[in-house]
Amino acid sequence: MRTRGPWALAGLLAGVGGLATAYLTATWLGLRGNPVTDVAQLVIKLTPGPVAEHLIQLVGRHDKPLLVTGVVVVVLLLFSGFGLLARRAAAAAVAGLVVLAVIGLVANQSHYDAP
Repeated sequence: MRTRGPWALAGLLAGVGGLATAYLTATWLGLRGNPVTDVAQLVIKLTPGPVAEHLIQLVGRHDKPLLVTGVVVVVLLLFSGFGLLARRAAAAAVAGLVVLAVIGLVANQSHYDAP
């Protein structure tokens, strides 16, 4: 059981490194936005109107900071989970990171209506 911590930390560090690379690449390519806020915007787009309105009424003007924080927390938990998964199935963990990268790319491209 004591080997779980290092694997979770390794996944977290690998994911944060990938996220930092995504931020740098987006900046270098001159893309507007960044992976985290683009995913948050995609969540807003995909949330049904009445649900979104209810949540905005519930939290007030803090809706976007809470959403971005929620995206960051979920992504960090996924990174740690992928680290734990890598202990038994490295290919599945890498596939999970690739899926997150694709979600970030789709979020960026859909947010700015790229062709």
